[in-house]
Amino acid sequence: MSETGQNVEASSEKQTGKKGNGSKIIIIILLVVLLIAAGIIIYLLTRTEEEPEVMDNRGTVITEDNASDVIIDQEIDDAYYEVSQTLDWHFNGTQSDDAYVANDPSNKRTVYFDLMLENGEVIYSSPYIPLGSEIKGITLDKQLDPGTYETIVMYHLVDDDGKEVSSLKVGLTIYVN
Repeated sequence: MSETGQNVEASSEKQTGKKGNGSKIIIIILLVVLLIAAGIIIYLLTRTEEEPEVMDNRGTVITEDNASDVIIDQEIDDAYYEVSQTLDWHFNGTQSDDAYVANDPSNKRTVYFDLMLENGEVIYSSPYIPLGSEIKGITLDKQLDPGTYETIVMYHLVDDDGKEVSSLKVGLTIYVN
């Protein structure tokens, strides 16, 4: 062949080489993207989310959903506190016949409680409840409009001098007719 024919073949080899390099770069970029995506997916599938603490300086909130799974164990000297109460209280006006709170004999402290609306307003304060004692039916200190209210029972554990040593919060639904 002539010189011109050889130049044509050499020039087409150069063009093919350039296309081959471009394909390799695209394949490498795709592999890197796939590896990154696989890493992200593996991370999301294997990570464990920590449950947020439902505690503050006033105690732990126990709700109807977790009440049966929770044993309340406050470290106060050698004491703990086991909550014993009904979780739904029904009121006709300010009076309830099904509200029930007991201070289980296995507890170590006298207790009293405040029933509070979600905004912190106290609508009932109990007398001291000695070990083994109970309160059945309560009368609210404040008249509420008919409806359903999510409230908090704040238990206050006290020492022999009546000084609060710890507290514990329990979620409670009340129904007012």
